[in-house]
Amino acid sequence: MGTRPDVEEITRLYATQTTAARDKLKRWGFNSKRECCILTCSENLLVRIPDIAEVFPGVDYRDRMHGGVIFLHRTIFEVLDKIIKPARHRRILDQRLAYVSQRGFRAHGTTFRSQKSVFTDVGMTASDKSIVVFMLSHVLGSGDDIDLWPMGTLLPLTTAVAHTQLVLLALRGRRSYTWQELKVIFDEGYIIIFGALETVLQIHHDNSVREALENSAPPPKRFKPEARDPNGTDTEDTDDDHAVGGLGIYSHGQKCLTHQHWVSQVVSAGGFNVHCTEGPEASHNVNMHLASVRVRHSNDNDTQHSMLGYLCTMHIFNSLKQQLYPPSTRTRNNKPGVRVPMTSTFPYNMASLPGTAKYQQAFIHREARVTRGEFFDLLCSHWSMPQTRASHSKLSALHFEFGHQLVREDGRNFWGTDSQYRTGRRCGARHDMVLLHGHERGNALCCEIVCFVHVSSVDTLGLDNPSSKENLVLARWLEPHPSVRQRDDRQLPLCPGPLHINNCLWTYSRLQRPRRVFVGTHSQQIRSLAFRRQRSLFGLTDAEITQRYDQEKFAYFGLVEPDTIEDTLNMCNTFEPDTSTPVYDTWLHTVNMI
Repeated sequence: MGTRPDVEEITRLYATQTTAARDKLKRWGFNSKRECCILTCSENLLVRIPDIAEVFPGVDYRDRMHGGVIFLHRTIFEVLDKIIKPARHRRILDQRLAYVSQRGFRAHGTTFRSQKSVFTDVGMTASDKSIVVFMLSHVLGSGDDIDLWPMGTLLPLTTAVAHTQLVLLALRGRRSYTWQELKVIFDEGYIIIFGALETVLQIHHDNSVREALENSAPPPKRFKPEARDPNGTDTEDTDDDHAVGGLGIYSHGQKCLTHQHWVSQVVSAGGFNVHCTEGPEASHNVNMHLASVRVRHSNDNDTQHSMLGYLCTMHIFNSLKQQLYPPSTRTRNNKPGVRVPMTSTFPYNMASLPGTAKYQQAFIHREARVTRGEFFDLLCSHWSMPQTRASHSKLSALHFEFGHQLVREDGRNFWGTDSQYRTGRRCGARHDMVLLHGHERGNALCCEIVCFVHVSSVDTLGLDNPSSKENLVLARWLEPHPSVRQRDDRQLPLCPGPLHINNCLWTYSRLQRPRRVFVGTHSQQIRSLAFRRQRSLFGLTDAEITQRYDQEKFAYFGLVEPDTIEDTLNMCNTFEPDTSTPVYDTWLHTVNMI
């Protein structure tokens, strides 16, 4: 049965500094060379969980940031830094991370900061570290890499990352969890995560030994487990059911990773919000950095006084500024409707008659490469009209306004652009991936937004729709990837392999036949005259034009009502094996992000 030491006992051990005292402090989780400042303010540093004859460090493992996010991030990325040695491979992984960051992943209306490297945490906050773990599933790839990862390590790595994502999501506590869910996420997940990392390190050690023998070099030394107290410890769990296997780096290393009853601690604490230091820590870092760059550092306390004085002065004058010059009450224009209009949009050339081939085959815009005839056919399907020349003639009398942004009635913003998106330092392309309500043929409905269209004078068509105006979304459809075999309760296509826990795999939907504007009348191998006449809309070089021709030859478009959009999705292209080149038509979707 574990004993519960009090503050006086721990302080006495610090003062004694004998071998026995240092060993006892180490078993309790204290560093004998660095005295804990919390001893002076916390009498419940070690807590006892009811019905369990053990004590646990209450501050350490109730701290979401240090005991959860930072600890798990450091553990995974230390393994990556150890097994990935070639500079070319490290550069590819960093390029993949940069590409994923450019996708502008967001959650709860907040866009995450771009990350630079997989192998360093310099300048990263705890929030950045948790987000990188979710981006890592995209960096690892779909399992086709051969040379990038040491043989046999990709499967356990993806296993560890997938289960770590579950732990980080649970630490947020955004919903209630049952006891069984907590046991699967924490108790069983603990074994899976560190067992998988032990497997990776075991494979790395075996590969190092084999390479050393082939090069007639001395093999690396095998890991030597740390000696344990024969009488046992107060916090270490030696149950075989909790063993993670491998070399014992995590279970018997210098930094002993003992099994803690995380579920019991969470239940006894009443949730995950106990001793959360993320907010105070972030404020402290900002304030100290802000002050430290403006003072002269010295060996005495003058630096501290200068820093505190600067912060005090800044606080006073900021308060006076807010009182004398109150912030403007002008709000952003969030009026619902289509925003950021396209230039030189539909109709492209009114000199042509609606019934002529040249009019029908003209593309709407260089960022919306859909012809007028295709667009009219989509409108006919949307309003249940026959796809005839007479219907097209009626539709050509309507007024259309195309735009890059849509503000829905509930205030949600959606984007579909290659050039007009602006926020902070980010600019350029943003095509939101959205999930629609409902499903079809057992599959969820997912599409990529191309642009938005505002249609006026709809009442002149004599339809059942009483409204004279309507906003629509021009989108490109996606479907489950052919390698997907499972669906979840929302009919989302689960990614094969360990990443199925929190990731889905999509691909662009394809028409059975190529689009008529792309191919000639007598041969599908010859580009049509209409495409050659408008080839400048597809790129500046012949290589770029040919690439987009192949990519959009079978593209499947549709019109969607804004109210049917359920939510935006965090999706990114997968990568070509052993490179940082994205695959155009394959998308990895991370379902939940912090």
